[in-house]
Order: sequence, then C-alpha cells, then structure tokens
Amino acid sequence: EHSVARVDSERRRIEFADGTTVDFDLLVFVPPHEPAVTLDGSGWITVDASTMQTAHPGIFAIGDTTTVTSPSGRPLPKAAIFAKNGAAAATENVLRYLGRTDHAKSLSGNGYCYIDTGSHSSAQGKG
Repeated sequence: EHSVARVDSERRRIEFADGTTVDFDLLVFVPPHEPAVTLDGSGWITVDASTMQTAHPGIFAIGDTTTVTSPSGRPLPKAAIFAKNGAAAATENVLRYLGRTDHAKSLSGNGYCYIDTGSHSSAQGKG
C-alpha cells in the first residue's frame, strides 16, 4: 500500500510518501475520504426519527445504516418494513428540502412481522 504525497500533473508523475515516483499516462485516483455524518456510539448514522434527515441539512439516510429512535426511546429494529417506511418519509422530505413540495411525511414507526407458530400456522405481530 502506498501513501500519495503529491501528484505532478505537468510531468505526469505521482510521488509517494516513501519517495518512490511513478510516471503515468492517465491517473485515476480516489483520495481517502469518509462521510461527514454523525454516527452514534455503535457506528450507525443518527437521523431525525420523523424526517430521516441527519444532523447535516439536506442529507438523509434510511435502512440498516441508521439508528431510528422510537417514541419509547428504544431503537427501531433493523427490518425491511422500517426501511420501506423510512424510504417513503425520506423521499417526501427530500422533495420538500428541494422546494418541490410543501408536504412533509413522517416515519410512523409502525411495523409488523410474521411468526411461524407451527402446524402450518402463523401469526402477525403489529406495533
């Protein structure tokens, strides 16, 4: 692994931290980067539970990358139903942020799951 020290575009040469240089015809380079989003102590993206917006205006996140706190103060499970509902809320709120609608949508936090109870039967839990 090399750490890039500088790129001389006129000479088409890249110099690494150890002093090694390499000439190039075409350089495709992605510098080290990381998102500027606020993560909670567990490494999840913190979002407003109603809008799905992060602490950075105009940046929204949904699904398993996020921590969504329910009204009870507990995090919502990482389940597809919450990602689906979060996507609907985020979409509407992105459009609102962009000035394309006045309507805002909130994540309800309601979900459901099916439980296999055996003998070819199942039950649905909602909440």
